[in-house]
Amino acid sequence: MKNVLFIGPYNLQSGWGEASRRYLSVLAKCDINLCCSPIYMSSGTIQTNFHEIEQNKSISYDTIIQNVLPHLATRFHNSKNVLIADFETNHIEHTGWVQHINMMDEVWVDTLREKEILETSGVTIPIKVIVMPVDLSQYNIELNYNKLKDLQSKVVFYFVGEYTERKNVRDLVTAFNREFHYTDNALLVIKTSLGNLNPNKVTDYAVNDLGELKGNFRIYGDDSLYKSELLITERFSFNELFAMHSLAKCFVMPSRGESSCLPLLDAMYFNSHCIVTKNTGMETTVGPFNKYLVDSYETPVVCKSPPLPNIYTTRETWQQIDLLDLQKKMRAAYLDFPMSGGKEYISKVHGIDSLVPFYSGLING
Repeated sequence: MKNVLFIGPYNLQSGWGEASRRYLSVLAKCDINLCCSPIYMSSGTIQTNFHEIEQNKSISYDTIIQNVLPHLATRFHNSKNVLIADFETNHIEHTGWVQHINMMDEVWVDTLREKEILETSGVTIPIKVIVMPVDLSQYNIELNYNKLKDLQSKVVFYFVGEYTERKNVRDLVTAFNREFHYTDNALLVIKTSLGNLNPNKVTDYAVNDLGELKGNFRIYGDDSLYKSELLITERFSFNELFAMHSLAKCFVMPSRGESSCLPLLDAMYFNSHCIVTKNTGMETTVGPFNKYLVDSYETPVVCKSPPLPNIYTTRETWQQIDLLDLQKKMRAAYLDFPMSGGKEYISKVHGIDSLVPFYSGLING
């Protein structure tokens, strides 16, 4: 049985931390001798149930899997070195990441799109496309609808993600207000955050930003006629978050660059229609729910708030969603029949137990 060490941010409260916990959960069920070690790249940690695995240390490791940003990856001698990372722009050759990736033995990515990005950027080591795991047991909870009563009488479109330029909330709000008249029974919910900012500060920032945006629309003579989006910045429990997924009709992610997108997987499980940007990683993640792929075109990255100094520069490109096509897809979803089959699809393709043989093969093969 192989000794395997997993290094990742699985103690963080962020989306990256959640992804790391999912990888670790499926590895813990594989036929390997697994140890794990956390990394801390930001504040906001949570308690996990991996303490016993952390104590399962070995003198040496056959494989070391690092779920880190490429420039933080370290090559360990006498072990197989695997990097798991996400890539959100179309080219990374100017980021300095390629040489770090090529020091490893393999790199694992969630989507075919990311594999294409690495190949065209000069990565020469083997690139394996893995599947983002989903812990199906997380859905076996009582849903809490107390904060979502306004959603029950509306056709709800919703977004879950950070309020950043990459996630592209402004274009979502623009398309929604262009497409839906104030008499339409449609509601846009924006469940958002911004780094470690206090929810009240995130609310202030988003309200000011969207207020300025709508001030330039000039669709109506009376600004009160614009449809008011429901802005949620407080942290939701899983009971509340999954309740929102279950009530809403259509998940919309107009992101300019994305890997598999964790909220998209939850949306599919709860049978939401899914509208996502074409030519991003979400195009393959969305599976049979891809009737609402929105056209996009390649454009230079212009970003005033990059996550790191040397990435998201204008030397890179990402995908700008076609606003007019986004409108059409939102109208189609508004009129469409309810979805079905999402739970079965997620269970079969992304369920942890379903993925154990695949991950075991990657390590032991």
